[in-house]
Amino acid sequence: ILNAICGPLVMASPSQVSQTWFGDNERTIATAIGTLANNLGAATGFIIGPFLVKAGNADSIANLLYVHLIFAIVPFFMTIIYFPSHPPTPPSIAAHQAHELEHQNFNANSDLKKVLQELKSGLTNRELLLVLPGGFYAGVFNGWSGVISAIVKPVGYSNDDAGWFGFASTISAIVGGILAGEISDKCLQKRFRGQLIIFLISGAFFYLWFGLSLPSPIWESQPLPENFLTLLIAITGAGFFLGCTNPLFIEFGVELTYPLPEAASAVLITLCNNLGTLIFLCIPPDKSDAMTIFMILT
Repeated sequence: ILNAICGPLVMASPSQVSQTWFGDNERTIATAIGTLANNLGAATGFIIGPFLVKAGNADSIANLLYVHLIFAIVPFFMTIIYFPSHPPTPPSIAAHQAHELEHQNFNANSDLKKVLQELKSGLTNRELLLVLPGGFYAGVFNGWSGVISAIVKPVGYSNDDAGWFGFASTISAIVGGILAGEISDKCLQKRFRGQLIIFLISGAFFYLWFGLSLPSPIWESQPLPENFLTLLIAITGAGFFLGCTNPLFIEFGVELTYPLPEAASAVLITLCNNLGTLIFLCIPPDKSDAMTIFMILT
């Protein structure tokens, strides 16, 4: 529980960091890197997990937790040693104004009240409803990719195979997010809506391909041929286009909720992310086909 409590604090911070430290034509790519670094950790887990945790050996789980501990301790000490709150020179006019406003209005006693007011303003912003489903979508994907071994086990794939499926989807999400962030910054600034429509439709196609390659009570036989390579391509494409949407949803949320702080919309998107994972985990573990169908519908 203590470990999970820290998650939203970190997951909601990339947009605030990018606004504080990066210029207007760098923000989306900076948000993409910060957001998708979380996926890099998941990709690492898909690879090292099967090697460190052996089936039938509960004690080996400690080996994986020790690796988690190292990954947590290193950035902790780096932050303690040096982590300034802002650069010497603001990278943009917006960053300068935000820094000045923070100093003018800082009051430790009213800090919590201010945060609650910002969250209330975000929740009552009808336009923010356009991007909150993006957080839900990413949350369902996090849950779905975490149980990929149970989903592909009925067709004869091992935990090691599932690890490679998860690794491919997560790495492709990182690549997609960075590419989408760079393209959005350099060529398509502020055109979030059109990009998101293209990426969501493309992602749905690959999820549908993956789902139709697996058995389900809905159809008597698998509509599409299935082998390791076809499933790998389908799940890689699905992860790629999911990654493309992540930084765009966050930056779109920032634009829609202006002049609220960047973290206000990011917190609400993160809340929907966790809500998506929670609802997905309510699906019984033996209903692997229902898990994939829910992912496709999302």
